[in-house]
Amino acid sequence: MRLMEGAQPGDSLILAFCGFGTQHQKDAEGKECEAYLVPSDYAADVPKEWWAQVTSKEPQQGAAVRASGAYRLISMLELNRYITQIPAGATLTTLLDCSYPSLPGVSPSCNPPPTFPKITRGRVDYEKLFDFVSRPRFLELPQLPVQHTPPQIWRPQTFPSCKLHCFCACRLQEWDAELPLEGTVQGTFTWAFAKAGPTVGRGQLIAGCFAHGFAHLDGEAGAHEPMVWHLGTGCS
Repeated sequence: MRLMEGAQPGDSLILAFCGFGTQHQKDAEGKECEAYLVPSDYAADVPKEWWAQVTSKEPQQGAAVRASGAYRLISMLELNRYITQIPAGATLTTLLDCSYPSLPGVSPSCNPPPTFPKITRGRVDYEKLFDFVSRPRFLELPQLPVQHTPPQIWRPQTFPSCKLHCFCACRLQEWDAELPLEGTVQGTFTWAFAKAGPTVGRGQLIAGCFAHGFAHLDGEAGAHEPMVWHLGTGCS
């Protein structure tokens, strides 16, 4: 995010996130959820005893550990605030290879709400999912009764003044996946993007890169629908 602070007109920036997304309740009432990017140290600030208790499959002995602390998460609304700091005349390409890639405030014509009703995933057994060829990129975290998005982020909405190309792996209700590709497990969406990008002209990237890239998967990508937004001042 620090790289965005020094952006100048004429700069071309790429912001890529390839990992897990999550939904978490906006506040203690828990009526609405927000979408978040999940860093690798997301649970560093919650008590280890509480984490072990709520994630264990075995019955726990003794008194329940009280929940405290908060996860280290980056809300999509916070990401929007960083993007709006980029000046006019610059270009930003965002690649969100995660679940819940609902970025609010992209433009007046593409403005998903920052909160949404909880999306039901059913019972999730991650140990079993690790044995599947296709692994979902979402985490269902135990709920904490705290607000993870800083209060100052919830200010009157503004839209980016830069030119923004936003590539999302799936719709909000869907989930994207990682697969064993070329000898390692990696994000299907990022892999397709990297494969397609060098083979098409810059002007054709938005219209054709995903059709080209996912053709290499021979149907392994499933029925998920990638989202492509080409937005910004003077764009449609």
